[in-house]
Amino acid sequence: MSAARLALERVERGLPAELDIIPPWQWAVYFAELSPICPSALPVAAGEDFARQRNALRVELVPSTAPRCSRRPPDGRGLSWLLSGGSALAYGSCCAQKCPRAR
Repeated sequence: MSAARLALERVERGLPAELDIIPPWQWAVYFAELSPICPSALPVAAGEDFARQRNALRVELVPSTAPRCSRRPPDGRGLSWLLSGGSALAYGSCCAQKCPRAR
């Protein structure tokens, strides 16, 4: 049994899972199952920074409400951006191709 599969089974049983011991190649394989329980995922509120863009001519893409990764900060200083009042939208999106845990 792989470490990723063991962690998923522990979560299903309501037990804590040690996600930091999972090798990167297993994160890449099990990304779809592991990403919802990843402690680095930052949820984005549905109304965050969207209200001020309502009645404007929009030429840029609207940011998605997909989770962001706390390991992909905008300024390279970890969570200091978020803790100082910055938006979670500035962090990199949580995706399998750029996941720091899967590298």
